[in-house]
Amino acid sequence: MSPHSVYENSIDFICNDCADKDERIAFLESELGWRKDAQRQQRLKEAFDLRPKERAMLEMLYGAKGAPVPRWRLENATLEPGDEEERLYSDNVVSVYIVKLRKKLGPHSIDTLWGKGYSLTVRGMDAVARALAKGDS
Repeated sequence: MSPHSVYENSIDFICNDCADKDERIAFLESELGWRKDAQRQQRLKEAFDLRPKERAMLEMLYGAKGAPVPRWRLENATLEPGDEEERLYSDNVVSVYIVKLRKKLGPHSIDTLWGKGYSLTVRGMDAVARALAKGDS
């Protein structure tokens, strides 16, 4: 049995509903991406002792690569579906989470850009990058 046929059999086992090889490969790639996301989330949680909403906001800030993230986007990261009543208090919630993230990432890690939102500074980006790099070596 060739190594290639073992790979194809594995794909068949993992994705019985996939119609062709390309669909099976796409399925596997999405699974691998999901697992990589889960590893990234776990590393951030462990490195900075983050709660789920803090992690969601930090991922949003880090994903922006230093560009400002509007307050309303960060607000949406803190709300669960169906939490419409909490939207009234979410402006304060964003401020509270930003303060917590600043304490966990270190001083001068998040900038407030008045009228634009928040952004990770070079120091904040470096702190997150170091946390994500743990385990890659």
